[in-house]
Amino acid sequence: MSSLWINEKNDVAHKDTENHGDEFTFGNPERKDIAAVGKILTELHGKFFEICLDVEQALHLEILSVAKEHQRRGLASRLMAKMEDPAKMREFKCSKIASEISSLANQCLMKKRGYTALTETLFASECDESGRPLIVTDDGTDRVVLVCKDF
Repeated sequence: MSSLWINEKNDVAHKDTENHGDEFTFGNPERKDIAAVGKILTELHGKFFEICLDVEQALHLEILSVAKEHQRRGLASRLMAKMEDPAKMREFKCSKIASEISSLANQCLMKKRGYTALTETLFASECDESGRPLIVTDDGTDRVVLVCKDF
């Protein structure tokens, strides 16, 4: 699944400097882990156009997931190839693809496909009242990496 990110500094119709266009919240008060994921993703989204000042629009890869029973068959690479289609990038007037990568498998895939890490946030940066991390992954990932690829 993907979406279009527009640089609000250059787009008066979408101007929302206070929230970076992220006026939504994740989860509910009882699910602090979900809220922590949302906070990290929102902060990384806000950093993208601070780092990539010259970008007007970017295609944003929201979710890339392959069920366990279908992994190691090249499906994720084929999905990425469809998304990275130069004609699609021209159609949407995008010069980059951006994504927040939170699994080890996707971090490896994106590096292999030529994506560059822009910044990252450690999951341990979001803790409960007793100092325990709110986010613990099942694959050993300890961070979310904001990546991009030029087109």
